[in-house]
Amino acid sequence: MVTLTAYGTDQTAAHEAFLRAFEEVDRLGKLMGTGSASDVSRINGAAAGFAVSVSPETAGLIRESLELSRQSEGAFDITFAPVGKIWDYKAQPFVVPDKAAIAAAVANVGYKNLSLEGTTVVKARDGLAIGLGAIAKGGTAPIRAVYE
Repeated sequence: MVTLTAYGTDQTAAHEAFLRAFEEVDRLGKLMGTGSASDVSRINGAAAGFAVSVSPETAGLIRESLELSRQSEGAFDITFAPVGKIWDYKAQPFVVPDKAAIAAAVANVGYKNLSLEGTTVVKARDGLAIGLGAIAKGGTAPIRAVYE
């Protein structure tokens, strides 16, 4: 739940500001989320060696992510998505993926296999996929506006 609180007497102006803020959050979520038309989905769906043009915002976040990966020697890595995909934490009962599935997924992880030049992203190998949830939390949350 996201709660926005506005203090003042102009509820209309506060409401319009809230709407603009959430429109921007929605816009960025559509760029960097996992929706079918997002920059992330287009990167993940591209074949190795295919250049994918992304928005300046997405490119900036990928650039920052790659730098964090270099600085952390891979401890932070946006190319974790193949591993994250095989873990279904919502399944009841929860089942740990088998060793072969984990090994296959890990083989497709590695920030050094992702390059960024300007606003163009290229994967060096098929199976590589990115997720930006660790650096750009997206998604939707219920919104409650409070005017005081």
